[in-house]
Amino acid sequence: MKVSVKKNALTPEKEYLVVGLYGEDFRIVNDRGEPILYHLSLFTIVDSDIPNDWIWEFDGEVYSASPAKLAIRGFYEDYFDKKEYALKLFDEYLREVGLYRVKSKGIDEEKK
Repeated sequence: MKVSVKKNALTPEKEYLVVGLYGEDFRIVNDRGEPILYHLSLFTIVDSDIPNDWIWEFDGEVYSASPAKLAIRGFYEDYFDKKEYALKLFDEYLREVGLYRVKSKGIDEEKK
């Protein structure tokens, strides 16, 4: 799934990789390469295909979905706490989907 920004929340007109859904939010890999939640109203959906390997959950109030590789309870908390396994797993996922992290420069599409 990919989306583009409708307002000046990120880089206008740029497409962003969605790495999760939580209620009315998209978890977007932003310009700094961070997986941040942003409200869906900021975006126009460019590609609505959600990969078949995503795991769907319902916590009694909110539906969420994420790639199977990242569908670990507390994963994003561990990522933002800079736990090594989470940082490594997220980087592996980015490479699998054709992105890579450039230190202090955000995310770029992989050159093939």
